[in-house]
Amino acid sequence: MANSKFKQFHQAFNFPIYSASVIPVLVGTSIAHYENNVFEPFRIFLALFGLFFLQISVNLANDYFDSKTGVDEQKKDSFVLLVKNPKVILYFSLFFFILGGATGLYLDFTSHKHVILLIGFVGFVMAFFYSAPPLRLSYLGMGEPVTFLCFGPLAVMASEFVQSQMISETSFWASIPVGFLVAAILLIHHFPQYEEDKKYQKNNPLVRWGKKRAALIFIYLILAAYLWIFLSLLLGKLPLASMFSFITFPMAARIIFFTWKNAESQNIFKAKPLTIKLHFFTGLVLAIGFLFS
Repeated sequence: MANSKFKQFHQAFNFPIYSASVIPVLVGTSIAHYENNVFEPFRIFLALFGLFFLQISVNLANDYFDSKTGVDEQKKDSFVLLVKNPKVILYFSLFFFILGGATGLYLDFTSHKHVILLIGFVGFVMAFFYSAPPLRLSYLGMGEPVTFLCFGPLAVMASEFVQSQMISETSFWASIPVGFLVAAILLIHHFPQYEEDKKYQKNNPLVRWGKKRAALIFIYLILAAYLWIFLSLLLGKLPLASMFSFITFPMAARIIFFTWKNAESQNIFKAKPLTIKLHFFTGLVLAIGFLFS
């Protein structure tokens, strides 16, 4: 029984999804080294855990507020359904928010101006109101743009600033493909929950446009990441070593064909872990490219 409960919590926590916090920090940090030859391990550690804590906080808050609308009634990996006490989940969300917020405040206090504070505040407000009232951005179909911004441009540029005390044009160009791929993770995440989302009017792109059109948008997001890298190389905005990001394109092609073929099949859930891996390895190769440029 205890082993079964542990497996349920492990499934609900979904460790691989937290690569969404790891990759932008690695990319931003490597850009700081590329642009200014700066590398401070302690501040990397703080940036990683700060963003990690905030992502946990947002995910727990999402489970809590979705439990209030009923949309997660059939979601096996909801923390609320496992604990049976929504308030406990809310308290844990606040606990991790305090941890992440305290880390961010320290980084801001030991930095110039208040760039970290500003980016952190904007990012958390958007992420928190992803499912929290009165905005409930995910119910308005704004979840993917919010995820793109929070775990793409905002996280990458903040991570560069943590190291070098500046934000370069390079971090903007490098952050866009990271954002596209993390938005693709969220979009493919909706597919197995389509019926419940539709029932409770959670109007994400899948509910608004149907499975086939949403699958096409998912494919466009993946292709857009590689197209952006290609254009950035062509314009000289990224170093030549960034071209090695294309070694993950066969993985992307596999995901694209699988998703299009299985958009209306129950097997579509298999595309999510593949997309998480694609985001992780593409971002990792991009970061390594900056370190060796």
